[in-house]
Amino acid sequence: MFVFGLSMDYEVFLLARIKEEWDGRDLTRRRTVSPTRASDHAVRAGIEKSGPVVTAAALCIGVVFLGFLLGDLIAVKEIGFAMAVALLLDVTVVRGLLLPALMNLLGEWNWWAPAPLRRLHERWCTPRTSSPEPAATRTPAVRTPDKDRALR
Repeated sequence: MFVFGLSMDYEVFLLARIKEEWDGRDLTRRRTVSPTRASDHAVRAGIEKSGPVVTAAALCIGVVFLGFLLGDLIAVKEIGFAMAVALLLDVTVVRGLLLPALMNLLGEWNWWAPAPLRRLHERWCTPRTSSPEPAATRTPAVRTPDKDRALR
């Protein structure tokens, strides 16, 4: 269970970096570069930039897990060995092979989200670039009873 949580932490870190690369792409060149190529570039750049940090963290944790082999209890040795093997598989197979291959196959579909989730993300997570408009010019989100009666 611990290895699953640890590997998910690595994956979230790696995917966040890939998403930053996707969001930071040059939108002026959007017409000349296909979305699939832009997605491939985001995956490649994200792995290049976060790979060394994540790999160093995995090596540190791997040394700790292999340190369990020096214990006297057989159960502790088994757990340490199993966690080190699981970590090695996660670093090489999952993060090194499956994630980039799957993201390259999916291309632009990596960034698809259902409409309600996309609206929620745009409303709460997208940074505002312009200053907020004055309160007098804002349109109310909910109609007032007077306006409802006037429309009928």
